[in-house]
Amino acid sequence: MQNRRAVDAEAKFKDPPSIMGSQFTETDIEDAKANCRILSVSLLLSNACNLKCVYCYRDAGALSNDLLSINEWRDVLLQAKSLGARTVRIPGSGEPLLDPAFYNGYSLPLIEFSNSIGLSVTFFTNGTLLTSELAVILRNYDVCVVTKLNSFRPEIQDELAGVRGASERIMRGLEFLIKAGFARESPTRLGIDTVIVSDNYDEIPKLFLYCRERNIVPYITVNLHGGRARTNTKLDVPRQWLRSLFEHLLTIDRTKFGFEWFPSPPIVADQCNRLLYDIVIDYKGNVLVCPGIEHVIGNIRNNSLSQILKSSPFLSRVRRMPDSLKGKCRTCSSKKCIYGCRLEAWSHGDFFGPDPMCWYEGD
Repeated sequence: MQNRRAVDAEAKFKDPPSIMGSQFTETDIEDAKANCRILSVSLLLSNACNLKCVYCYRDAGALSNDLLSINEWRDVLLQAKSLGARTVRIPGSGEPLLDPAFYNGYSLPLIEFSNSIGLSVTFFTNGTLLTSELAVILRNYDVCVVTKLNSFRPEIQDELAGVRGASERIMRGLEFLIKAGFARESPTRLGIDTVIVSDNYDEIPKLFLYCRERNIVPYITVNLHGGRARTNTKLDVPRQWLRSLFEHLLTIDRTKFGFEWFPSPPIVADQCNRLLYDIVIDYKGNVLVCPGIEHVIGNIRNNSLSQILKSSPFLSRVRRMPDSLKGKCRTCSSKKCIYGCRLEAWSHGDFFGPDPMCWYEGD
């Protein structure tokens, strides 16, 4: 009887909501891996940015040149669509609203074209350039918006953003999105991007609850050591503190919202599995496997996306991730974790090595 009660208790939990464009079945993912296809495509637009976030894993704000034209981006999207992509993800190598291919002041070329060929769009923004009018316009497209919020305390948010007054503009942009109705639907079309650092560690549960109570996906991640974050080590939080935080947030989800998930880095209430079905194109046409890892496997100005996918030995190893992992990530007794964070492993010298931020120690 005791075992039956335990099963019933587990059965009452459900999966937490996730960012739109990442809800693919295991069958979908296995088919994409087996047939050298993709389910989504990530676009790294120009590095132009109006903030100087001290934790930025892409070094946004650095000058870009030789950018892909809007016609080249459209060709990329058509190729991605032909390879099975259903969604477009713009994770932010800078602020997309400063890139004319994304927003030119009166239209949204990439969103419009993506939707016209049946692709939904999820994009990350710092929110400071949003207006009430633009939020309403965006609401009419097949789009999900993930905006920034690292702290409710203006002095902390401004310090992390690297720009005085950023907090007020970030909160205003978020309010525009909420008022426009992005959080009214199920599944929600609004997420908040939060990075766990030493300055906001104690505030994460409050941010988490703020999202859950408003039908917003809390996209909360550990600090990833790419770009400027490589040198700002004072932001780091010990991994056992991270473990304690993740487990505390899981308890909140279980008791207040009925959600169940496996607590492991790099994302709260979610796991990265995009390397198995996504491909990344940067603003110069370089093809990557992860937005934060500058390992180029080809360039769409030289070869088709299909040719690059089929001819890359590195991508082949990535798609066979369980067989490629090393150290504790290969021997980990937990089969609930997919592969940890490959950017963290890369930053320590080996893409397929163990995730140094993970608190699990393998068998």
